Amino acid sequence: MICPVCHAPPPHAGLPAHKDPFGGKTYLLYRCQGCGAAFCDPMENPGPAWYARAAAVWTPARRPEVPAWRLEGLRRLKAENPGPASLLEIGCSDGSFLLEARKLGFEVYGVDFDAEATARARADGLSGVTTGFFEDFAAKSARKYDVIVFFQTLEHLTDPRRFLAEVRGLLAPGGHILFDIPDADRPMPGGSGLIDLPPHHLTRWSARTVKKFLADGGFDITCLESMVTYRILRDAAGSSLAETLGGIKRALSGGGAARGGQDAALPAAQPATAASPSAAFRLFDLTYRCLLAPLAAPLFLAWLAVLRLGGRGFYIFCGAKARP
Repeated sequence: MICPVCHAPPPHAGLPAHKDPFGGKTYLLYRCQGCGAAFCDPMENPGPAWYARAAAVWTPARRPEVPAWRLEGLRRLKAENPGPASLLEIGCSDGSFLLEARKLGFEVYGVDFDAEATARARADGLSGVTTGFFEDFAAKSARKYDVIVFFQTLEHLTDPRRFLAEVRGLLAPGGHILFDIPDADRPMPGGSGLIDLPPHHLTRWSARTVKKFLADGGFDITCLESMVTYRILRDAAGSSLAETLGGIKRALSGGGAARGGQDAALPAAQPATAASPSAAFRLFDLTYRCLLAPLAAPLFLAWLAVLRLGGRGFYIFCGAKARP
């Protein structure tokens, strides 16, 4: 098959095949020798139902935080191009980013296929948010936008070249795009690398891939940065703290308390039996978690600092301007 990013024909370098542990399907993986993108065969999007199931596991109950680099990129763009401007976010979810963009003076619009998320966005006063698929939205839209943003989107698409052409068609003359995408070589600790494999991520991108993709699509890059996210660093430290506090709770309660904040969903603790942990074991557990678990966060931070010396991050953030 041809590369979905740059349309280079085979042969492509083969990568180890991947079997989806949830759906059971096996995907062949390749790396394009033209642009460096990694992609899968078959290139099949799992569809809204799959993402709805995943959202139950991956989506936080509270409104997610907007990564600082996205807002900083938008502020820079606004400073360089003052005056009224319209902004469209593709895959806007509940409108977290749009609310921040509106504070910066943009007239904001959004589109997302998640009906519940878009309903929350409209309930928060984002009347320009539409429920539906971007392909349908692009075909019907008569409006042109000064800025179009799409965050963590390209890696999910079966035809990213077509998507970029549709985006370009909605841009006003001299319009800009902002987006981010997972770095193909990012470190994912604790087995979390599954998130970068199909059917969740159909393609993996490097800076080289992004440059080729935008050049072919008629864009000039205005910024290209490798980002280490504060959220991942915070979550690493938070997990360490949670383990420590969880250890204290279990030790003091005799080992009967549930983990991970799920107490209400589990049966009530049973009376202690001969198989219950001994006091000595509970003391060891408490000591281990208090003294050793907190080391996970600083060790993880040190590891990332070493990786950053090589210029690698978790995400690639990019801004580009459409050529005339």
